[in-house]
Amino acid sequence: MGIWDWYNECERQFRRAGDRERLRMMRYHPEGFDCQETDPERTLALFTEGRHLAERLGEPWWVLFYDVWRVQALIGYLQNYRDVLDLAVRCALEVRKPSYAHHPWKFAVFNHLVRIYTEIDPLGYAEPIRQALDYLEAELPPEPNDDRYVMLGRKRKFALARGDLDAAAEVAAAQIGLGDADDDASRTGWYTVGDYCDLCLVCQRRGDWEAVAEHAERAEGLARRLDQCQSELAEAQLWQAILARRAGDERQAPRSLRNATRRMGRLRTPPSKEYFDALVLYHELGGELERGLEARDRELALIAGKGRLVYECEAQTKRCSLLARLGRLRPEDVEAARAAARRLRIPDGYLAEIDRIANG
Repeated sequence: MGIWDWYNECERQFRRAGDRERLRMMRYHPEGFDCQETDPERTLALFTEGRHLAERLGEPWWVLFYDVWRVQALIGYLQNYRDVLDLAVRCALEVRKPSYAHHPWKFAVFNHLVRIYTEIDPLGYAEPIRQALDYLEAELPPEPNDDRYVMLGRKRKFALARGDLDAAAEVAAAQIGLGDADDDASRTGWYTVGDYCDLCLVCQRRGDWEAVAEHAERAEGLARRLDQCQSELAEAQLWQAILARRAGDERQAPRSLRNATRRMGRLRTPPSKEYFDALVLYHELGGELERGLEARDRELALIAGKGRLVYECEAQTKRCSLLARLGRLRPEDVEAARAAARRLRIPDGYLAEIDRIANG
């Protein structure tokens, strides 16, 4: 039984029993989900209220349901990894108990752990990430289902974090292929729109601009038809701005950029690091290194203290690169990047890159 089959069956049972308290317990989820992009703090608060009510009602499966969604709110909507690992590990320990053997949300626990480890330190936690992915690959049904879609998305992000463009593209193709075999078109779009956004980045780094255009168009088309995909729509519009600028269309490029930044600015969920990479690329293509630096500074201000160690390290390193190109790299900038790298378990590659930038 899938998570939403279970959810809907519970709702039918509670309605037949006239159980208003348990129906109220359920409603915290859709209310929280609906404001995930516009008010992620409220999303977390609503999921926490649902969890507390489930505990008072003696509903341990619903307690786990809301704890997993609390993890999702922290890492997906607020993008705050500072304190989430303890909660995610508690969920993993809880779900191993025999009473949860058939809980339809148990695989989400391990998908979240992969995401958290990847965002904190993908090289330092490479082994537990691979172990969790191997477990999910073996345990999940091969046909289209929510957990398999999410697992493939986590696998794609892990490949990107390692800089393995071929593996990232291969996993994205597998996820899109899974969607092609899915009868649920809305679910397919929801889980594959991120593939097309990431493929824009992969193809740009490969120099395949024709493919970038194809993926950006597909991402924009999907995001426009889906709810709660405004971040992906803004990212797709940003790639359209990049394509226009590269083509020398300085009328369309700023227009597409404004569409992207205004849309993202209306949201309270932080932009992704892929969004910021694309934004800086846009400015670099126009020789606007100062504006690229401003974007990096905004990025660092947003992620500071959120526990995303590798992200902070990479952003500091990219900032140093821009400063060096501007002829303004200072020792304190280099030291800030090195300090961020030293917080990682395996900092050698990052430190070497920082030294290369510092040494010109």
